[in-house]
This record gives sequence, structure tokens and C-alpha cells, in this order.
Amino acid sequence: MELILSNKALLVPAIAWCVAQVLKVIVASVRDKRLNLSYLTTMGGMSSSRATLVCALATTVAIVYGVNSAVFAIVAFFALVVMYDAAGLECGRR
Repeated sequence: MELILSNKALLVPAIAWCVAQVLKVIVASVRDKRLNLSYLTTMGGMSSSRATLVCALATTVAIVYGVNSAVFAIVAFFALVVMYDAAGLECGRR
């Protein structure tokens, strides 16, 4: 368990995802003028927790392994696909 918790490529994106989910609750609560905790478990919306997670993952991998590594190339393409998909879903909801 200690090895997993010391892995920055797991820990930083997980924290970023949690922050994005909590921010969704805060933004929605202010907008709707009531607390709605269901935003903690819903997908999409502002901010997209998927996009937040893959951006944090790509940034962490770039810092830890460098932007010239094969690992970063894989994660960067993965992040682009996820963010493109998230943007398409967000635009389709309007």
C-alpha cells in the first residue's frame, strides 16, 4: 500500500479528480442555491473530472519521466482522446 501511495502518477491525478468532483458540488450548489451531493458521483458538467484527471496524469508523467519519454507520449495521446470526447459530450448537452 505504501508503494501505491508513493506513486505520484497515481496520487496526483486521484487528488485532482477529487478536487474537480468537489468543485462541481460547490459550483452547482451556488448556481442552484441548494446543496446537491449527487454531483459527487455524476459524470460530465463543469468541470469535467475526466479531463482534470488525464491532464493531471499527463502533467505528472511529463514531470516524472520527461516529455521525451514513450510513457508521456502514450499518456498525452490518451489525454487528447479523453478531452476531445469530454468536449463533445459537453457541447452536446447544451
